[in-house]
Amino acid sequence: MATKDRLKDFLSVMKIGRNKFETQLGLANGYVSSKGASISSDVIEKTLDAYPILNAEWLLTGKGSMFKESGSIIGSNQGDGNKIEYRNTGNVELGNNINVTLPESGTQKTIKSDGSVELSSTYPNSVSFKLVPLLNLDAVGGMHSFNEVSDSLEYAEKLIPFTDAQEGDIALVVSGNSMDPTCPSGSKVLLREVQNWNEYFGFGNIFVLLLTDGRRILKEVQKYQDDPKNYVLCKSHNDKYPEEELPKSMISSVWKVVKILNERGW
Repeated sequence: MATKDRLKDFLSVMKIGRNKFETQLGLANGYVSSKGASISSDVIEKTLDAYPILNAEWLLTGKGSMFKESGSIIGSNQGDGNKIEYRNTGNVELGNNINVTLPESGTQKTIKSDGSVELSSTYPNSVSFKLVPLLNLDAVGGMHSFNEVSDSLEYAEKLIPFTDAQEGDIALVVSGNSMDPTCPSGSKVLLREVQNWNEYFGFGNIFVLLLTDGRRILKEVQKYQDDPKNYVLCKSHNDKYPEEELPKSMISSVWKVVKILNERGW
């Protein structure tokens, strides 16, 4: 596999579009997809500066892991409200610390270089985590509200740990208060795309709906009894906001909320 192929793999894992990557680094459109396996040293330097979690040795030679290794990143619960802060136990800078919550005290987590996370505790059971890209976008609760982030290049700000995550999942930050108290403003939601949603929606769950006008709205979606073929019913969890029907023709894609992470934990 060539250097450019590994770059493509990294962009795919991080959910970064090639055009957006090229714009971010000031490259010509089509640079990533163009013929030729090599990448100039200038582009490599810009890429490593923009994405410090990327392992330079892996990018250049294919050796090692895609993400920088530091042996491991370990965090232990100190018992202060179950809050845990990860620290780098090696000498490789991985970026910002990750703050999460744990259900029990006396626990320890290890984030491995491949993105998997192990939990050690005084109990016999262990919990598996996966690092998910947190995009620079928000999901707004209000049907008639605008997203706080709009007309912006889409990119992964960082990786955050989630239980029950799968390959292809993404995470967004919630804005607005129409989905309080279930999804308060500032919380993070783990999302999984619903394939063939027009055939089977999975009513009764919370979804992020990407609309044809570019908005990303967060709602519990119910069946619209009056015209289920052409509409869905969007329900807020904040009683101040009424239910509203939404034409299916306005929906571009559907993402199910698998997990909600706020200051109180999962």
